[in-house]
Amino acid sequence: MGNCNFCCRFERFFIVEDIFSAIKIVKANKDYGVLVLFNSHNPIDKIKNLKNKRFILWLDNDKFRESLMYIKEIKARYNLDIKTKVSDRDPKDVPMNILKHEKY
Repeated sequence: MGNCNFCCRFERFFIVEDIFSAIKIVKANKDYGVLVLFNSHNPIDKIKNLKNKRFILWLDNDKFRESLMYIKEIKARYNLDIKTKVSDRDPKDVPMNILKHEKY
């Protein structure tokens, strides 16, 4: 992992579909690290070494079925704590005041 300070600094991480969603989450809540799925690529290389961390995979409705299969596979293979948040919009489209006050 390139930057251990970043990895060790957070207990919880969001995994999001795009860089704009990542930026918005970081601005809204400093308690979460964020990993990005560029073009929906698998972020396993980034997260498999982050043991004892919690992850929230945030996807919009069009990725719901893929998300369920993805989470099931990752949980079984790497014994990671990953939850799925499926919503009708990406984080980049959620108003900042809602992102700031929502608990995950």
